Amino acid sequence: MLRRFGFIVALAAGLAISPAAQAVSLSPLRYHLAIDPGKEQVVWVKVTNTDAVAATFKVRVGGAKQSEAGRPIFGNSLDEAEAWISPRDTKILLRSGEEKKVYFNVAVPEGTAPGTHTGALVVENIAKNTLSGQVATLLLIDVAGIVEEAATIESWQLPTFIRKPHLNADLLLKNNGTVAMPVRGTITISSVFGKKIDSREIALGGTVLPGTKRASHINERFPLVAGPYKVELLIRYGLSDTIIRREKTLWYFPVWLMVSIVMIVVVWIGSRFRKKI
Repeated sequence: MLRRFGFIVALAAGLAISPAAQAVSLSPLRYHLAIDPGKEQVVWVKVTNTDAVAATFKVRVGGAKQSEAGRPIFGNSLDEAEAWISPRDTKILLRSGEEKKVYFNVAVPEGTAPGTHTGALVVENIAKNTLSGQVATLLLIDVAGIVEEAATIESWQLPTFIRKPHLNADLLLKNNGTVAMPVRGTITISSVFGKKIDSREIALGGTVLPGTKRASHINERFPLVAGPYKVELLIRYGLSDTIIRREKTLWYFPVWLMVSIVMIVVVWIGSRFRKKI
């Protein structure tokens, strides 16, 4: 589905960063911008030297992408938007405990196609060439214009037979559109005659970036008795709230029922054998 971006600035949601103990800290940890082609915005990050001694920090631009688990992965040369971002200062000196705002210009070239792009605002301790001396703010840039929201279910692995009233399934979604999109999911269990038994919302990890896949494991307990059921998976995605549905049949055979059937068969075979004797 096609949608038009407006012009907004907000903190990004659904993409979390969990830094370990660092010798430097940044805030905010994520930005979400919407910029028209040919326009420019300025963003800043507050850098704090949390080390016990003064230090010189390098300020640079990096790239970012998203793992199937929904976590950001930082690197270089991951998106064309890295060329749109430039720091005003490339080095800063901070005393222990001192903080300073560092500014970045974000300029989207004329003619850039609408959609979501990613970048990273990186600060690293020059004296500590390790991960503990580096931090990054995730930057999402929505280029304004007509964008496409599209998603597919790449796979939905659900067992046909279960022995416990637990639904264990693996789901893989893909964002085939040009814009970052929120995703929500619901699992509904019904009888084969259509009577609803239960329905649960499932966690899908929040926003999915364009071209990215999202893997989710579903583990839910339902009030089931022995027999067949219909399992409906419903995915809602994007600002358009588009729906994708999938349905499968599930058979619940509890262990006690299987044991009972085996015992009945054994007794029946034994009785038939005794009659022949």
